Amino acid sequence: MASAVSLIGKTTTASTSSLPLQSGSASLSFTAPQAGDVAIAITDSKGNVVKSETIDASVGTNTWTWDGKNNAGTQLSNGAYMVAVEGSSTDGTSVSLPTTVTGTVTGVSKGSSGVNIDMGDAIIDISDLTGFSST
Repeated sequence: MASAVSLIGKTTTASTSSLPLQSGSASLSFTAPQAGDVAIAITDSKGNVVKSETIDASVGTNTWTWDGKNNAGTQLSNGAYMVAVEGSSTDGTSVSLPTTVTGTVTGVSKGSSGVNIDMGDAIIDISDLTGFSST
């Protein structure tokens, strides 16, 4: 836990569907097995879809940034949201695509299964972290 405290203030990436909206923005990446339409849905803590968008993805790694606005164009509060990304596999069937989110570490806490990293209100298990930067 003590070593995790050194992460506070750093930007990190994590393989998770928990999307931290910080300073009115959130970003994620996903890997598409083929080019084409990919559906992105953001839900609030109650499971309500607040933002949905279809983007044209290329094969491989794609990034998407959310401006924190809902489908009506209203700016939402910073906090923890959930994201789901769905695309097509190479055989044409619909498939859920794993996401990697980016956020700034704001705290460290002890969870039931170990150490958690806080990105604002989003709580991420430290084992889901995939990278860090100092900015």
